[in-house]
Amino acid sequence: MIIVDSRERGIADELKRFDIPSTSALLDSGDALFEGQGEDQDGKPKLVTVGIERKRLGLERGCLSTDLISSMQDRRLSGFQLNKMAQVFDHVYLFVEGMWRATAMGDIEVSEDGRWWRPLKQRVSHRQVMSYITTLELKGRTSVGNRFVVRRTLNVKETAAQFCDLYAWFNAKPWAEHTSHQQLYAPSPVMERTGNKVGFVDQEEVFKREFGAPALMCWRMAAQLPGIDSKRAIELAKHFRTPQRMCCAGPKEWQRVFGIGPRIAEAAARVLREPLDKAR
Repeated sequence: MIIVDSRERGIADELKRFDIPSTSALLDSGDALFEGQGEDQDGKPKLVTVGIERKRLGLERGCLSTDLISSMQDRRLSGFQLNKMAQVFDHVYLFVEGMWRATAMGDIEVSEDGRWWRPLKQRVSHRQVMSYITTLELKGRTSVGNRFVVRRTLNVKETAAQFCDLYAWFNAKPWAEHTSHQQLYAPSPVMERTGNKVGFVDQEEVFKREFGAPALMCWRMAAQLPGIDSKRAIELAKHFRTPQRMCCAGPKEWQRVFGIGPRIAEAAARVLREPLDKAR
């Protein structure tokens, strides 16, 4: 069950539209909380607590809300609220609700419906807000070592929906069964005409037939590298043709392939060359 702080406006009513049980109560920390399935440091199943803080920046029913910026400037958010939540909850989420964006000059403008925008009068830039959020994400941690997570929503309806989606993720199945991050890419079959017949053909078989088995292996390897999607993997395989050439190539050679920039080239080449360097 999701428990929402009774002082929070609007969110409790929106949660009733969904199939997730919810209730209101006076909370000591956070604007909402629930329990879910997690694991301890040894990888064993464990009941974990999830705390949510909700801040607003934008127009709400014609009224300007700058709760996020106010809590940044008086240090209440990171100095007190999130700090306290980090001691209480295993996972901490910050939801930033509202429609806001950067102007060409780097200031902030807000809107309620995305059609009419007006500048924010507070002397704070879009970069300052995003730098603050990035620091929370990368350096903020709970007492058990989990990083803070920051999510943006457009309005209270989307916030309620994401509360429920988050609850469902933590409670639908055990932590260890969430494996989307471990999936391997498998190309879908393609259509091919043979005489008067049209049928599905394995895309890898088509590639192997045209470029050879070493190039196919090269494609499979490239598809597992950081920053390499299927399209880039195919182009890399066509360029290098063999795993040996790809493993021995430096970043400059990688950048000769369309769509491969300096960062991707450096990261991918480093991953492949590391075993070779250690063997020398």
